[in-house]
Amino acid sequence: AGAGAGALLGWIKGGLARRLRSDFFAVATLAFGLLIRQVIINLEITGGMGGIGGIPAPQIFGMGLASQLQKYYLVLFVIVLASWLSHRIISSRTGREWIALSEDELAALSAGVNVNRSRTNALIISSALAGMAGVLYASTLSYVDPDLVAFHVSSMILTMVILGGAGSVSGALVGAMTIIFYDKVFVPQLANWLAIIW
Repeated sequence: AGAGAGALLGWIKGGLARRLRSDFFAVATLAFGLLIRQVIINLEITGGMGGIGGIPAPQIFGMGLASQLQKYYLVLFVIVLASWLSHRIISSRTGREWIALSEDELAALSAGVNVNRSRTNALIISSALAGMAGVLYASTLSYVDPDLVAFHVSSMILTMVILGGAGSVSGALVGAMTIIFYDKVFVPQLANWLAIIW
């Protein structure tokens, strides 16, 4: 359901931003994220700024995954599956169309690539994967709030992709691990060191 909801939002965004190109498309993506955040804040079903708590632990075939180790293996399995799927897509004709679009949209258009369809397909698939990740995140933490879709989160995800190399699945994983290590381990440790020194 989470992947389906993400795919639906990706399809809607693809329709709204159909005529936008390059930088304008990136700005529209960020704006769409901010719009979704405002909708989440103002809907009663989402709990507004308070968010939703008490989300049950993930279940597989009725078996609850309550321990942190079980949740870790579930997330690891989904990451491996999503990475394998991404590699398969990139190696396919669809993936080659996406690579051509990212390199030179005009050249891809002249080679017969349907730009609007390819871009919309990319948005649908990436949004479905993001929806699936969101479900795992929510069920692992048992809590979600609008800050999870704030601008700084989008900026951090974009930094992960750029750091690892856009268009590279393994690079995106390395970029994500680097930024998470920096944010969750290095910065707090640096703060402790500075507190000791001062």
